[in-house]
Amino acid sequence: MNNSIKKALLAFAAALALPAAMASQITFDPAAPNIYAGGEGFDEAGYKLNVVPPLGGVDGGLNGAVVSNAASCVVLDCPVGNSTQYFLGLNDGGLKVSKSDGLGFRLFGFDASFVAPVVANIPFSVARIVIFGHDVFDNEYWTSFTLPGQNANGYWEFSNFVFDATDTWFRDVTFLACLTDESGQCVADGQNQAQFALDNVNLVPEPTSWALLGISLAAMLVAARRKRQF
Repeated sequence: MNNSIKKALLAFAAALALPAAMASQITFDPAAPNIYAGGEGFDEAGYKLNVVPPLGGVDGGLNGAVVSNAASCVVLDCPVGNSTQYFLGLNDGGLKVSKSDGLGFRLFGFDASFVAPVVANIPFSVARIVIFGHDVFDNEYWTSFTLPGQNANGYWEFSNFVFDATDTWFRDVTFLACLTDESGQCVADGQNQAQFALDNVNLVPEPTSWALLGISLAAMLVAARRKRQF
């Protein structure tokens, strides 16, 4: 193996052994309360937060909002137990998270709740929050978590979820929701009922040095391959 490539591999391995970058938390507190159509978005803590339409849908419909607390939900049955701002995925829409600098990140956990489409405090369908993403190698990743039902007082409330793939470096992650059938499988609803609340998304960004070393290593491998061809 070429000596320069060996050195690059050793440097890359040393970088991987270094402590991870400082964690970030997306709280939605810096953003002014607002409603968003699919395709719109905002930034926080070095991340791009883009509101997305339902899967297979088109941009332009009301698919997200940042609200100050449950009292600001006039029509929806929003969750209790959170006095700070949070994001609402509306009308089957969701939220796509990516780094502003294009690098990767790891997801460690988040707070979420189901949001019923009407204020009635009545039992509603079981729902799941779905996470769809691409890792830094462009592989697709899917997982989901069951959102708890109403509490003893008939209200929805936030629950904390610990992510189950903390060793995966993502390029982007999209939060969505779905209603489920009796077997717990997501069903295509399409009636603007798969709504959710999201807060306190805990992330760790990919150190810039890792990306630079990866680019350097890739360039060295390409150069070595070309040299062997001549």
